[in-house]
Amino acid sequence: REAAFLSFGSIMQGPSKTVLQPLCTQALPVLVTAMQDQNVLVRDTTAWTIGRICDFHPNAVDKDHLPALMMEVFIKGLRDVPRVAGNICWAIHNLAQSYEAEEQTPTNDLSPFFLGLVQQLFAVTEREDAAEANLRTSAYEAINVLIQNSATDVFPALQQIVPVVLDKLQKTFSIPIVSHDDKEEQSELQALLCGVLQAIIHKMGKQFDTAAADQAMTLFLQVFSTRSASVHEEALMAVGALANAQEGAFERYMGAFKDYLNLGLRNWEEYQVCSVAVGVVGDVCRALEKKITPYCDEIVTLLLHNLQNAQLNRNVKPTIISCFGDIALAICGNFEKYLHVVCSMLQQASQTRVEQDDYDLLEYINQLRESIFEAYTGILQGLKTDNRAEVFLPYVDPLLSFIQVVSQDSNRYESVTRACVGVIGDLASALKGHVSNHMKQDYVKNIVKECTKSSDNQTAETAKWAREMIKAVGG
Repeated sequence: REAAFLSFGSIMQGPSKTVLQPLCTQALPVLVTAMQDQNVLVRDTTAWTIGRICDFHPNAVDKDHLPALMMEVFIKGLRDVPRVAGNICWAIHNLAQSYEAEEQTPTNDLSPFFLGLVQQLFAVTEREDAAEANLRTSAYEAINVLIQNSATDVFPALQQIVPVVLDKLQKTFSIPIVSHDDKEEQSELQALLCGVLQAIIHKMGKQFDTAAADQAMTLFLQVFSTRSASVHEEALMAVGALANAQEGAFERYMGAFKDYLNLGLRNWEEYQVCSVAVGVVGDVCRALEKKITPYCDEIVTLLLHNLQNAQLNRNVKPTIISCFGDIALAICGNFEKYLHVVCSMLQQASQTRVEQDDYDLLEYINQLRESIFEAYTGILQGLKTDNRAEVFLPYVDPLLSFIQVVSQDSNRYESVTRACVGVIGDLASALKGHVSNHMKQDYVKNIVKECTKSSDNQTAETAKWAREMIKAVGG
């Protein structure tokens, strides 16, 4: 029996969906029954096979089979031994992932089962044997995907879950720490709970309760006082989600949060934490807009230091460069004080060259160039908002030289082309007659023309807008 289910699960990836999906639907009742088998190997492999169906052929799980799958397989399976329960968590994760396209819909087929399923998964995380077979982590990952891809009618259920998660996170600070293993377990649990809160806050947005936001932020600040990189990373991402949800109201947390944000930016050795901190700067800029201005001197200084740090993982640097665009868009004309040093750095970054046959470096150079264009776009649009665009004039020629180099690169990605043409449009829009002659250059016309022929709608729309801006200035 176990071998038969293993064989069936193994062919889920390969044959066409039209051939396999009807077979999967037909097999589901048999698999549901097999989850009651006395042999743990049979139940384990059956749970794995159901997970494979949910991964590769989720449409096979239609409305007729969903109730049985939920009650007979998922709910009961989560109470089984860790190896079986872990595969059930994985199956739930895969089935929930298949609803990604429906996350903004009023309801979906999982909604009636959402709260019960999440409660059962939380019960799994409290099991004494949850450390076996990676069960606790698998349960939390399933909870996160269920939340991320839930429909809007589960918001009342999410509001019930929030106090539970906050209480669980609060209790982690009371865990007795006797050994290194105890500390590791505490850090892992805090990271997992921060991840759940991030998913809830991101999902609920402005509907996330203010009192709950205050309590969550207090706990996040307490988490930052630990020395675990993984916990800091998850807590920073949760704070970024909270900034997006709270928008301008997030300012009340900045006095307490800014030091921890700057600490994350300084943490170049644990580059994932540094990268997340840079992303949170962008979140906070979008939330606070000009209210971020008092904190920018230190943030900009730290970002510049990181760019100059040869020991920082290079993959963080494009994120840092893009962040200057976020800052400029937020503080508008106030960015003028940073303009010279930032544009000098952008010019230096734009001169980076790589060997054409090194594919890893080619990917990096494309990411770097896209981020440079994103920074220029933010700067131009931010200065224009406060009628300060003309202070950018000394930096037009170096930017156009960079555009010319990129336009001649046959290995550039479409995203780079789109960002480049977007900056051309921003130059025309912000500086008008000052750049009319520049807009007549062949390399400018050619890359815009190339962009208009793109099959990607976003790229074509960007080109259409850029052409209108160029035409308006007589280019």
